[in-house]
Order: sequence, then structure tokens, then C-alpha cells
Amino acid sequence: MTFKRSALNFVVLASLFPAALAAAGSSSSCFPPNKRHLKPTALEKSNISEKRFNEIIAAAEKVYAPIVRSHGAKLKINRRWDDETVNANAEQNGTLWEVNMYGGLARQPEVTPDGFALVVCHELGHHLGGYVMVKDDDMKWASNEGQSDYFATQACAKQIWKADLEENAKHRATVLPAAKALCDRNYNSEAERDLCYRTSNAGLSLATLLASLRNSEPPKFETPSRVKVESTLDEHPEAQCRLDTYLAAAGCPVAFNPQVIPGKELAEGGASRQAEALAGQSSCLARDGWSSAQRPRCWFKPYFEFEGLLAGNAQWKDASKNGQAEPGETLSLTIPLNNNWNKVSQNVVGEIFSLTSGVTVVQGKVNYPDISTGQQTVPEAPFQIKVGKSFTCGHPFELLFRASSAQGSREFPFRWFTGPKLADDFVLERRTDSHTIDDYPSAGLKIPMVVQESLTTKTLELTIKILGLYPEEIAISLVSPDGKEHHLKTDGDFDVNNTARLKVTFSEPLNIKGRWLLKLRDTQENDTATLESFELRAPLAENVSCQK
Repeated sequence: MTFKRSALNFVVLASLFPAALAAAGSSSSCFPPNKRHLKPTALEKSNISEKRFNEIIAAAEKVYAPIVRSHGAKLKINRRWDDETVNANAEQNGTLWEVNMYGGLARQPEVTPDGFALVVCHELGHHLGGYVMVKDDDMKWASNEGQSDYFATQACAKQIWKADLEENAKHRATVLPAAKALCDRNYNSEAERDLCYRTSNAGLSLATLLASLRNSEPPKFETPSRVKVESTLDEHPEAQCRLDTYLAAAGCPVAFNPQVIPGKELAEGGASRQAEALAGQSSCLARDGWSSAQRPRCWFKPYFEFEGLLAGNAQWKDASKNGQAEPGETLSLTIPLNNNWNKVSQNVVGEIFSLTSGVTVVQGKVNYPDISTGQQTVPEAPFQIKVGKSFTCGHPFELLFRASSAQGSREFPFRWFTGPKLADDFVLERRTDSHTIDDYPSAGLKIPMVVQESLTTKTLELTIKILGLYPEEIAISLVSPDGKEHHLKTDGDFDVNNTARLKVTFSEPLNIKGRWLLKLRDTQENDTATLESFELRAPLAENVSCQK
């Protein structure tokens, strides 16, 4: 039998030959090819020496070499300290399972020793993490990127550090509140909680580096990704999503059986219901009620959802009793819940969170009575929110409602408006024809647009797809009818499909009628890009006036 040799990268390979990389199709990732290796990190700025680099790898190898052997293979971790590549990868050649670790990654100033250990764990996860498996024919042996992240903190870090009680305990003083709350909720013993604290700290170090490689905002435990994928993502998720994964897996108390690669034989080439059911024996699934420790929806689409609770139509009451939400007004909100679970839903709690600046939650957590199968009930008290005085007619606000029970939890978004609901999105322009963006220092590309409608908005949203290795190097701006040029920040916003959703906010509400100009200009030489498509939208442009 012959085996095809293939490699799976932790981040996109920092290649010296980006053109060749693009031709090979290796850039299909959440991260564009990074150039960090061209600016090596001085050793004095690093948290990891060569000695520590080797010690961290040896600690993981000591634990996992016998485990790999039990699966009929040999583990080889290649220590490439002198290589400036800001990367790590895993590959299989028959029964030889390899991991390649590079000094260029270890020397990055954002990487702590524990963060580097998680990189080793991530690469081991490609070999041992099991479901979800990569769909690509050349990579069927490998767990995908999100699962390798989940394995790193759910299984590997706990195996490597579980006996290091003194070091684990030091992280009580540094763990951040959101991570501490999750660890405390899911673990009973002090030792388990300390290990969870340490693992979440390591995840924050690693996710911070991932954000730096994309020039995006540093991720935070307090701001989990709101993305919900329609199908499971194989590629590297964004940095915030990866941090969400590290924390969720660190908080999963279900033991991972190292002698099993869960669902691998069933799931090679992607996902299946049977493989997910098997994986549930070694991890935390939504079906089993693990609302805080399941694989995040920003990369994982489960076959088995928790559907035990269903929110009914919200009932609003306003202080002026005119049926409208008005600026400065406090609103009472009642949300009924239906029990679709096959048993009584107990310990039911509802929580409301504001997703819009200027809307304050006054009463955000209420209890519900136990709900019998097939029945509906209302909360014991209403939720209360206050709308900001600065809101204008038609201004939308969003809330997130979370219903939790002893069996699991679900989230439901709600949107409402100040004044009568007479506002809607307006598309200024939508194009799907391709245009080349000439290489720097050309004048770039200019696309005129004419809007006939007289509508007012304070925000425009641009969804744009740019094909090329470095879409972030394209400067994008909008010239409004009043002649002002508005620059849109793009760093870190392009996803695996080279699509970004950008926003421009005006200092004052702007009438969008007139001639607009979309400008795109390359800022770096030696590469070209193509504008594939774009849509310019005015979210909820106001076209009515409020009357009490």
C-alpha cells in the first residue's frame, strides 16, 4: 500500500515564494500568507529560549509518543529552532506521524511558553483529535483546524500539565474573570480549576498572536464571536473564534480517551451523524446541554442541536402605552418559552443581553417555572430595558435572549425599533463583474454610483470580495455626494473566501442621494488583485418621521 505525504499547517505557511504558494492552492485559510518570517524576532524580545523550546516539545513528546505507538504509528517531532518560519505543521507518511516546530514561531513576542505548548498540542490534534476530519482527499487522516484547537485545550494541555500542581495554581492570580467564571462553573475541585485557568491563559497568548498575524483586533474572552456558520469550517477560523474554542474546550470536563481517535473511521472526508455521536463520548456537545463547553458555532455546525427550549413571540409594554419604543423610555419585555424536550425542563432561566450601544438592560435575568413536555410558560417577572435618549425614529436595536435549563441552552436574537417600524435596508449598489486592481503605484480602480432616493443614514456597510494573496493591502474608500472621502479600515476583516464586511460611520446623519465613488488602490508593489464583487448597503435608512 502506498501513502500520499501531506502536511497541515497551524497557520498559513510563511513562504519565501508567495506566488508559488498561491499556485499550489495552499493559501486556503482564514489567515492570508504572512510575511512575519521576513522580520525575525530578536531573541531578547522572545519569551522562549532554545533550551525552553526543546523542553516544551520533549514534555509533549514524552506523553504522546506512547499514545501514537498504541495507534500503530511512530511520532517524530522535528525541532527546527533555527528556522524563521512563523508556523508549525503536521504530516503523515504511512505509519510515521510527524510534527514540525519552528523557532520563528517560538520567538514571537506574543508567544508564552504555555502558548507555544498549545501549538504543539494543536499539531498533535491533527493526528489524534478525531472528529471533525478534513474533507480534502489528501488530508483525510487529519482532524480539521477547529477540532485541533479544541483537542489542544480539552485533551492535550490537560494531559501534559495535570501533575504540575504548583505551576497550575499560580494562574489563579492571572486568570481573567470571564475565563475564571467558566472554569469555576464546570469544575468542582481546586486542581481541576487551576488547570483550566492555566489552559485558558495559554489560549489567550496563542489567539493574540493569531490576531497579530492578521493585523486584527486582539481577541477577548468577553467578546465571543457572533458568527454562526452554515456548515462546518475546515480552515483556520478568525482569532476571536479560536480563542472561543480554546476557552470552551478548557472548560469541558468530559474526559478524552487517548486510546481512541473519536469517529475517525466514520468521519474521514468530513463529518457524519455517527461520528459526531461517537465524538460526544469524548467531548462536550450541545445535544447534551454543554452550552459553555461545546465547539463554538463560529466554525462548527453540529448535526445534533439542543432544541429543548423554543422562544415564543415577545410581548412589549412601554411606559407611554402607545405601543412604540421611544427615546429615553423603559420597556418591559415578556418572552414565553415552549418545552420541546422529552422531559420536564427544570431550573429554567432567561437572560437578556444588549447588542446595541445606548440600550441598557435594567432587569436582564429572570426565572421561569419548570415546564412540562409540550407546554408553554412565561417568566416570573418581565425583563426591562431602557432605550437611549439619543436614538432617532427608525433606529434599530438588537437584543440577545438566552434560555437555559438543566438540560441545555439556546440563544435567540431580537430586533426592535424606536418609533413605528418603518425603516429598512437600502442597497446603493451591487456589482458582480470582475475588475483588475492594478499593482502599486497605479491610480487604482474607481467605480461611480448614482443614488436617486432621498434617504438618510448614519452608517453604510460594504461587503466586498477581493481575490489575491494580500487583500488587506488594497486601500478602500468612499467619496460621498458632498465630496468627502471616507476611508474604510480592512486589516483582519477578510475571511477564508476573501470577503470582508466593512462599515463606515458618518459624524452626522447623511442624505445618500447623489453621486458616490468607490475607490480601490493597491498600496504594495509586486502583486495584483481582482475586485470580484461588492454590495454597498445603507442599514435601516430612515425614511419616516416619528409622531407620538
